[in-house]
Amino acid sequence: DEHVRKRSKYKEVHDFLTETSRDVVRGEAALFEKVAMNFASASMIRTLGSSTDKITNHSQIAEFLHGRKLACSDTLAMHGEGWTFYLNLVHRANVQMRALHHSLWALFGLSGGFNAYLTPPRAQGLRLHCDPHDVFVLQQAGNKTWSLFQEGTHEKICDVVLTPGDVLYLPAGVPHMAQSSGDASSLHLAVSVYRGFFTAA
Repeated sequence: DEHVRKRSKYKEVHDFLTETSRDVVRGEAALFEKVAMNFASASMIRTLGSSTDKITNHSQIAEFLHGRKLACSDTLAMHGEGWTFYLNLVHRANVQMRALHHSLWALFGLSGGFNAYLTPPRAQGLRLHCDPHDVFVLQQAGNKTWSLFQEGTHEKICDVVLTPGDVLYLPAGVPHMAQSSGDASSLHLAVSVYRGFFTAA
């Protein structure tokens, strides 16, 4: 029945996330660490020229990860085929992330969440776009070049290269895109902050 079907689907997603979390990037020395994490969902996305592809099917993502044995920055660079791995709502991943999430909520008084993006060398995930919320980009490993554009005209304003430890603030509505630079994979956290209609922010 419907209840059994939903339980079966939940188990499939839960098993995938548990398995995939063992191959999640979380450090500069070893991009994939064998530690379980808690996050909401995973996707793969890449932009090649004017074409952007996206995979959200968990079974396909798991098959890709295991089939290519992605275990470090080198194997991701050689066999990742330009795909960016995107983990949604990773602020629940561990004690430190939850503490940072709570601290930001206490500071701003606004809701938000963390997403993680792992990109192989010289690759681009999302195409030019803008977000309806503010974003703080926290560069964790590797380098990434962010191109910022004028609203409306989409004329380029500047390029900003982030290295580990750098933070970039992107106000809501600013068109942008990013590409990993250098010979190492790039890992960054995107901290979303949602300014509601009834806040003074």
